[in-house]
Amino acid sequence: MNNSSIKERSIDLAGYQYPQPHYLQTRSRINYLIERYLSLEILQHNLSDLPRQFKNPRQRRWETIDWQAITSNQIIGVAPELFIATVANAVEIETPIRAYAKESWDYLQAVHFPMARFVGGTFAVDGTMLEVGIWEKEERQHRPTFSKIYQQLTGEKLQSHPNSVKGYESRGNLREDVYKHAIARISTEWGATSVYLWLMAHSTGALQQANRQVGASLSRNPCKTKSIT
Repeated sequence: MNNSSIKERSIDLAGYQYPQPHYLQTRSRINYLIERYLSLEILQHNLSDLPRQFKNPRQRRWETIDWQAITSNQIIGVAPELFIATVANAVEIETPIRAYAKESWDYLQAVHFPMARFVGGTFAVDGTMLEVGIWEKEERQHRPTFSKIYQQLTGEKLQSHPNSVKGYESRGNLREDVYKHAIARISTEWGATSVYLWLMAHSTGALQQANRQVGASLSRNPCKTKSIT
């Protein structure tokens, strides 16, 4: 392929856009997204920003989604049925956010209350919620977004079945309990992150932009566009 044809190739949020990308091209798009949203620089920034978030929580502002512009023709490199099934799975994963947040709050409130508040908010003595955590505010927008994507692609409303959440389980060692919960939560979030990147790599146009609104939660600071050579 000559240089002129390379320059004319369309670029979207995942780099070069291919009508029917093969494996290596899809992997290139995923790598592009990883560098754009999950680079070491961004991860370090987010980690150093956490103490400021604890003192002055700031919710991320979502961009407007053009729902009517989303079509199944914007699915690339994978069968539409598989893409739609993955969206449906994402809805179920994201459904019990209140239970997820409360579970983490129960583990964290005794060892790091600012983080517990950031994730799950604050409660009165009688258990009444006084404040919703910033993490929960962000996460509770994911399920309706994926539900709307599913409906736009299929013309049908999804009847989701939420995951079950075990809740707080004390083994008598608070340090070990918090450690095991943190590992479980990191694994869950990494799985969700992988789904977000996969959906963005296999979509373009308005569909990709809608997926980005969820995926952008991976990076709280403005992402830098990776140069393409």
